[in-house]
This record gives sequence, C-alpha cells and structure tokens, in this order.
Amino acid sequence: MQEQHSARQASQDDAAAAHTSTRCAGVAPLSAELPPSRRTVAVAAVLVSANLLLFLSIAEDVLHGGGVISHDQAVLAWFVEHRTDRLVTAAKLVSTIGSFVSLLIIAVLIGIWLWRRCSDVLLAAAPVVSLTLSSLASTTAKSLFGRERPPVSVHATTVTLAAFPSGHATDAAGFFLAASLTLTLTVARRRSVQALLIGTGLVFAALVGVSRLVLGVHWLSDVVAGWALGSAIAITVVMILWHAAAGRRPRDRSPSDRGPGMANTSPSGGEGDAQNEHDIHRAERGRLVNEGGDRERHQQDQTRPDRD
Repeated sequence: MQEQHSARQASQDDAAAAHTSTRCAGVAPLSAELPPSRRTVAVAAVLVSANLLLFLSIAEDVLHGGGVISHDQAVLAWFVEHRTDRLVTAAKLVSTIGSFVSLLIIAVLIGIWLWRRCSDVLLAAAPVVSLTLSSLASTTAKSLFGRERPPVSVHATTVTLAAFPSGHATDAAGFFLAASLTLTLTVARRRSVQALLIGTGLVFAALVGVSRLVLGVHWLSDVVAGWALGSAIAITVVMILWHAAAGRRPRDRSPSDRGPGMANTSPSGGEGDAQNEHDIHRAERGRLVNEGGDRERHQQDQTRPDRD
C-alpha cells in the first residue's frame, strides 16, 4: 500500500514537472537563476548603507535643524514661483500615477507577466513587496516625526498626512527601482538594456518626487529622504529575493529542461555547463551499461547447470 502511494505521488510530481517544462519550453535561461556574486552583494550593501545614512542624516536635521533643510525654503519658493498651470496639471498627473494604488496595480501586472515568462515567483513578487514595505516605512516615519508641510497657501493639491518623508517619493523609489532591477535580472541580457532599465526607473522615481515640489506639498528634504529610504528598501528586497529564488533552482539541469536550443547557453558563458552536462550523460550511460552487463551475467549463472 505504501509503495502504491509512493508511486502515485511520484507520478503526480512528474506530471507537474512536465507541465512546467511545457509551459516554459523555449524560454532561455535567465541571469537570475544564478545567485548574486560576492561583488554584487558588496556593491548592494554599500548602496543600501549609503541611502540609509542619507536618510538618517536628513532625519537628524529635521529634529535639530541645519543641514539640507536649511535650503528647503529657497527651493520651495523657486518651484512655486516658476510653476505654470500646465506644469501643475502635469505634476498632478505624475503624482496620480505615482500614488500607492496606481503603483500597486502596475506592480501586480509586472509580477503576473514575469511569472508567465517562467520567472521565479519570489523575484516576480519583488516590486509588490518593495512597494508595500516602502509605504509602511514612510507611513511609520511620518507618524514618528510629525513634520509640518509647507504653508497651505502654496499647495496645489489636497494632502493629509505629515510631511517627512514624502510618501510619494518613498513609494516611487521603492517600486520603480525594484521593478527595474527585477526586469534587469529576469529579462534583459545586454548591458545597454540593463542600464536603460535602471536609468528609466530612476528617472520615473525622480519625476514623482519633483512633482511633489511643483505642487508645493513637500519640502526638498522630504523628497530626498523618501528617495533614500525607498532605494534602500528596493535594493534590499531584490537582493534577498534574488538569492532565495536562485537557491530554489536545481543546480544540474538537462538540456530538455532548458528548452530547445538552450543546452549550451548560460549567463556565465555556457561552455562549462555544456561540459558538465556531457560528463553527467556519459557517466549515466556507463552506469546503464554496467547494470546491463551485471543483469546478463546473473541470467547466465541461473541457467548454468549445477555440477554438484
């Protein structure tokens, strides 16, 4: 009974693996299949530390004065003086796109699209996770610092929560940077495309932050702190989920698992993987030949007449 249950479970596992292989057939192996290198981890740690230090430095300035907040009044006055009706309309549109609800919808759509492209579900969820954590972090910080916003007389839109840090800037940095990094790992292969994706994510995050200055609802320090906090969260989330996703993948995969024409390709060049697969198949053929020879000798021993 136990053997039948084990056989039935094995059959179900094979069917599930075959379904996944069929759905993902023809998709080239992605660079995210390999865990991040030590150099990548080191660079990410430096970037996260730098952003956190920047956020903490601005937070200290908010509490005790001086530093970057000494330029808040002048920067706000410049934006208010130079904004036009068209610029305000554009800023409202950008802020609407950069709101949490809008970004969450985009993040979910990106996650579904990546999953359908056979990306690991952990990496596909990175934009959603990063956006959610960024929103929670900014909301918590707002309640802790309770900083007042610029005067209502310069507001071009309605706002409710405290000023520091900018929720729009934090959410935008957390989402756009996480999304661009995730797409870089799972879709782009050329360095130029990867740089374009990351640059585009940074530009969108910057536009959302600047829109809050144009609308006169945030100080410059609020926006910069939001960018720093969201960036730190995005890099941390992507690195953790990248490492977890790579650890879930089997190390040795046959050419059929990689899809047609993908046997000799890999993010690191492919020649080493092809040689390893060749050695594995050769060892497997040797094992089968040995088992066949042993089986044939056993049959001959059983048919040989007993001389005793």
